[in-house]
Amino acid sequence: MAPAFLDIEITNGFFERSLYYEWREIHDFDCKLMGSELRAFRKIFNNIQKKELVPYLDLAIKKFNDAEERHNLEDALLDYWTGLETLFIRDNSPEKQYRAVLRIVTFLGRTKDERGKLYDLLKKSYSYRSNIVHGTPREIRRMREDRFKQGQVVGGTGRCLRSAITKFLEADEDIDMQKLNIERLLAERGLGKKK
Repeated sequence: MAPAFLDIEITNGFFERSLYYEWREIHDFDCKLMGSELRAFRKIFNNIQKKELVPYLDLAIKKFNDAEERHNLEDALLDYWTGLETLFIRDNSPEKQYRAVLRIVTFLGRTKDERGKLYDLLKKSYSYRSNIVHGTPREIRRMREDRFKQGQVVGGTGRCLRSAITKFLEADEDIDMQKLNIERLLAERGLGKKK
């Protein structure tokens, strides 16, 4: 079962995936917002009305929308990661992938269990992304052998980007990536400094 933070909050039902996670057509539906969904929507709408979207958030939303229209899982994954990197990496450091994963997990994960599952998902997802962009034909073939698992990873990455965009839109002020407490996550994963 997916952690609660991966649930689609407001826009549940826009897209469905088949058993093999290939894209289906967009279905018309009536969306009724209730309770916390309505409050979240109002907050996001009011925040958008009050301020102009910062370029990195605007680009992340564009890449999310592009990914949702893709028919190819690999293209969608590249769009999702462009959106995530736009939100979580604002420099050109050589440790970009490692810091992006740590920041995303810290930002989205509410419990130790959620952070662990999210960490594993994003490490696998970034590995797929790297294989698409830099991999040898053999690595790409191996990745494509299990389309169901690839679909799960791509879908999970998309839900992460959707959740991150939602949290950015709900925030009353700009989120400082430097202030995210990644030390707790490092300790939980056994990656922190030894005392």
